[in-house]
Amino acid sequence: MDFKKSYTTLLLVLVLTLISQASSIAGEVDSALSSDTASIELTAPQVDIFNEGSFEVAMVIAPPNDAIHSVTGVAVDFEPCEVPSLNIEGKWTGTFQCTNFGTTSDQLQPVDLVISRNADGSYHYEDSVAAYDGQLCGDEFKFRGGAAGDYTESGTFLFSSSSSSTRSSNWNGIPPRNMGGTCSDTLQKI
Repeated sequence: MDFKKSYTTLLLVLVLTLISQASSIAGEVDSALSSDTASIELTAPQVDIFNEGSFEVAMVIAPPNDAIHSVTGVAVDFEPCEVPSLNIEGKWTGTFQCTNFGTTSDQLQPVDLVISRNADGSYHYEDSVAAYDGQLCGDEFKFRGGAAGDYTESGTFLFSSSSSSTRSSNWNGIPPRNMGGTCSDTLQKI
């Protein structure tokens, strides 16, 4: 299968806050930053020592051509779960808390969800705003999903029994939303 991916101009805005001794390119940086058309060409070693003061730098990276990727086969080692799994299907309730960046943190918020098993043996669950899919092996359910257009989330349920679980996860806002966090839940099957 061939995939053609066109790399367009990528604009990165890097905020550098570096306080250290002046480097051998400090004069070049100072004069370029004070001119109307600030343009500096740096080699990889110069980028490593680019550490004069605090300022913002806007960089434009434009690759010279398109790239073509070809995949004809991928070898994957797969070992099925050989540990008996718990019955986790049903309604669950509990609380969650998240330590977030870019938004306020959530402290002991209520959560209700329903876990169901798909025909292929995988599991699906939904809460009031998002949907997730994953695999159960023994007492561990690894999942990923999120709310379409809003955020993605992945993590793990760890079941102490078929009616009690903790869940840990990480979520990230879908760009341009610059936010995310780490969450933990305590859940009981009802």
